Amino acid sequence: MKSIHRKLLLVLVTCAIIISPVFTAESRLHAAPKRLKCLEQEFIEIYNETRESVAAVLSGNQIFTGFFISEDGLMLTNGDLEKVAATNPIVIHLDSDERRSAELVSTDPYNHICLIRVEGSGYKAMDLGHSREVRVGQFAMTVGNVFGSIQNGEQPAFSVGTVSGLYRLTGDSGYSGNVIETDAAVNAGVEGGPLVDIKGRVIGVAAKGYSRSRFLGTAVPIDQVKMVLEDLKLGRTIYSGYLGMEFENTVITAVDGGSPAARAGLKKGDKITEIDTVLINTDDDIRRVLGNSPAGSTANISVKRSKEEIILRVTLDKGIKGKEIKPPAVVMGPGPSAGPGRGTPWIGFSLVDKGGGRVEVLKVTPGSPAAKAGITPGLRLLKAGGRPIGSVAAFEVVFRSVRANQELVLTMENREGWRRDFKVKVSRKLGKEF
Repeated sequence: MKSIHRKLLLVLVTCAIIISPVFTAESRLHAAPKRLKCLEQEFIEIYNETRESVAAVLSGNQIFTGFFISEDGLMLTNGDLEKVAATNPIVIHLDSDERRSAELVSTDPYNHICLIRVEGSGYKAMDLGHSREVRVGQFAMTVGNVFGSIQNGEQPAFSVGTVSGLYRLTGDSGYSGNVIETDAAVNAGVEGGPLVDIKGRVIGVAAKGYSRSRFLGTAVPIDQVKMVLEDLKLGRTIYSGYLGMEFENTVITAVDGGSPAARAGLKKGDKITEIDTVLINTDDDIRRVLGNSPAGSTANISVKRSKEEIILRVTLDKGIKGKEIKPPAVVMGPGPSAGPGRGTPWIGFSLVDKGGGRVEVLKVTPGSPAAKAGITPGLRLLKAGGRPIGSVAAFEVVFRSVRANQELVLTMENREGWRRDFKVKVSRKLGKEF
């Protein structure tokens, strides 16, 4: 009898061990929908809380999104509005299907935004958050006039995603600077709309940023906008930033006393290696990264001092005439000098620095060796003769060693990300083109 009891007890214990995970798994299956339902309800509440604050912004044949930042009608929207608003009225379509007129107050070309004033009052203003607190992986949502959803009498479109990146954008977009990247949809018409966090606070202004292979969902960090917001409200001009230093070959040669550079701890002899995660190879890289930065913006500058790498954070002051940080002009490769009356090695294209180590083909001469090899404008140059190319200056160094009738292998990438080696037969020609 005791033996049977022992066996029965052993069976019950064994069953309990086997079955308990099943019950645990089953309980989890029941609990999961409840948790998801709570999360779903949070998103619905965020949408209902924000939809009244966004509107369709129309001018000419252009469509944007805007969002109220004050009860008396101040609204932020995309910077492209300025161009069309010069010759066309601004019409606002509210979520309530009402139409209002608006006027342009001021424009910030650096953050690529416009401030407008909508007629009337009693609007629901959005809460401006803090983009400096944003972290990769957190929830992010867009609300806006996607494909004309608001002015067509429907409702603002809402998309949920995460923050997928924080970096500095360079390329062919209207905006070039710090961005919050998100996989929440940033479709046509949502430009100028809010990117919000899980509390419904604005953390960025949606802007379509162009990458060579795809359109990215990006937003201008709201902290950058808040720096200049009071000036915008007063209709003031947004000034370019002033750092207060001189440099040559990426090495600081002078620092103005009392300047932002001096206050940050930058010193003569420091070699600038990186600014806000962008690698610095040339002086133009420095100008490109900082040249569109307005007064009040910040940057993390990495320098090499002796054998030590140091990261210093600077806040730019209002530009002093003649000492503003100006972005570089488009660079047309000059090619190597061969002396008067003699031809230079030539392949027939010109290059341009696009920032962040990107070099693109700007123009190809018809009938040239480059054209015959199949090279076209817009291709990104990755390597020349097997050497990585991160600037036009880097290509010039390689090209100086090239001779006429030599074959030069150029590795290039198109905007869809396809790579190919082009074999170019170097010719000889007088001129200032590669």
